[in-house]
Amino acid sequence: MADLSARDIERVKFAFSIYDFDGNDTMDGFYIGDLLRALNLNPTLAVIEKVGGAKKRNEKKVKLDEFLPIFSQVKKDKDAGSFEDFMEVLKLYDKQENGTMMFGELEHILLSLGERLEKSEVDAVLKETCDEEDEDGFIPYEPTSRLQGLEVTDLKFFNSLFLALTLTLALALALSLSLYILYVDRKLTLLY
Repeated sequence: MADLSARDIERVKFAFSIYDFDGNDTMDGFYIGDLLRALNLNPTLAVIEKVGGAKKRNEKKVKLDEFLPIFSQVKKDKDAGSFEDFMEVLKLYDKQENGTMMFGELEHILLSLGERLEKSEVDAVLKETCDEEDEDGFIPYEPTSRLQGLEVTDLKFFNSLFLALTLTLALALALSLSLYILYVDRKLTLLY
């Protein structure tokens, strides 16, 4: 693995040994996602499936030599989005264009779209990262002092949020296009 440093390889070997439950230098493919997360990566479920993660235990065994390219590929993957991307998507929910969005909307997005989070996960993340709601239920979505120092790519929250907001944007564009087509179709019908 020319693209992995010696330190990365040592970290992978150590973490891999923890998931080698049988002591035979293999691990269950079911735990690929867990191992990647233990190595400070944040792959989505789709990425885990793409790189060969098994959906059931004892379905597939993986050796260290097979896992190193998987680790390298996921480490290089830049699909997580940048902090600026997240802020740009959150602006879609800023109806008053004042840097705030409805707390309830953010909670609903995280619970129902993209890679859904559990209610307990959403509550914990929002409690730690969001300011208190104002009397109208709005929160500022710009980063606060509580977010300083956190790595956005390390948070399942931001990955889920980005997927959910991207899905919302795609649905909004599809709805707009459908309405436009209906409008044009109606205009053409009236002409004939």
